[in-house]
Amino acid sequence: MVARSKDRTIVFVEVKTFAGSLESGRELVPEDNITAAKLKKFKRACEMFVVKNRDLIDERRGWRIDVIAIEILSDGGEKIRHYENV
Repeated sequence: MVARSKDRTIVFVEVKTFAGSLESGRELVPEDNITAAKLKKFKRACEMFVVKNRDLIDERRGWRIDVIAIEILSDGGEKIRHYENV
């Protein structure tokens, strides 16, 4: 997802969602699915977007990558965590 923050910074957002747990009993969180390799690939895609869309980037603000992790709980609730500028 591509968004613009209140201060006009372009924000590329990776959203990860996870529900449940492993059979071993160790619960996973959405952040477990963000590997260095995936983040590197996402950053490269963002850089390509920036090169092709220079008119959208505020030179003073630049751009950043955020991660939103959504954890679906067994009781039907959720936990949402937002990590800025990863």
